[in-house]
Amino acid sequence: MREFQRVGHLFVLEKQEYAGYLNIYLSGENDLSKRLAELMSSPRSRDFYTAVKPYAAYTSPGNISSNKDVIIEDLQAISNAITTGVVGDGIPYLKITSFSAPVGSIEQEKLYNKLSQYFSSIAEKEHLIIDVRGNGGGNDGVWLFGIVPFLEQTTLKRDEFMGTKSGSLNLAIDPIIADSKGRYGTRYTDNSWQSDFPYIQPKSVEGVDIFLKSRQIIPKDTSQKYFSGKVWVLIDNGCYSATDAFTSFCRETGFATLVGSTTGGNGKGANPHLMALPYSGLLIRYDAYLSFNIDGTCNGITGTPPDIPCIEGMDALETCLQAIQQEAS
Repeated sequence: MREFQRVGHLFVLEKQEYAGYLNIYLSGENDLSKRLAELMSSPRSRDFYTAVKPYAAYTSPGNISSNKDVIIEDLQAISNAITTGVVGDGIPYLKITSFSAPVGSIEQEKLYNKLSQYFSSIAEKEHLIIDVRGNGGGNDGVWLFGIVPFLEQTTLKRDEFMGTKSGSLNLAIDPIIADSKGRYGTRYTDNSWQSDFPYIQPKSVEGVDIFLKSRQIIPKDTSQKYFSGKVWVLIDNGCYSATDAFTSFCRETGFATLVGSTTGGNGKGANPHLMALPYSGLLIRYDAYLSFNIDGTCNGITGTPPDIPCIEGMDALETCLQAIQQEAS
């Protein structure tokens, strides 16, 4: 267990993580969460995680970028993971170190209200910089409900392709993927997916026998006036999972301009699954879905590239500020 190296979402669930994941699934209301909670609550897995000793917590190898020569002023914390500030010539700056959602719907609502108030307070500004460098992920809901609706100019939508296998482990956890219309959208029963997603080569999905189209629609929040200027998002290879989901959304919908270096990927698709080893009850998390960038590359392998790469000798924030200056001139 202690020598097994994590590969993205493929990893042995540690003792320190067991209770956290179990609480998440126990609080979930959909059938998928209930099945995952049932798997984790089996007597064999409970006995294993009661008996096993804890060990040093895993830390991500992703680079956490620092700002070299840019001073960030007026720093104020919205939460443990979200800080606001000002850079350059009064440009609003929002740093998000994690997309982990607070526990409980009331706490989540409080966070979204704080973000709503912040975006309303900068409504007259021309630019906003969101810094997610080094953010290893968390919960898509934070950016889906706490960021995008307050900043988009129109209702945004995009279609995503997902491939998976009808193996016993996948179907045991999520049998609905075999239905023609399930949780993640529509299942293709023929090769018409090639017309909807011509950038995906058939050889890229060899061995995959379930093809799905998932449609994501986020309506604009019109309840009050929010920031309506240009959004810039700073990224690096430490951006993974839910953070990569946010960055790929920005790139594919035009919601924001990405500045920095290519992300770590694995944000497209759906939530990873769990499997239990039959004798020990040891739990292993794994990705059940294959997803692609709009250039046809596998998102889990190549990540999401920036719109503007870092200028040589500059970090992402410096590069972004220079791009803003060039637009102004």
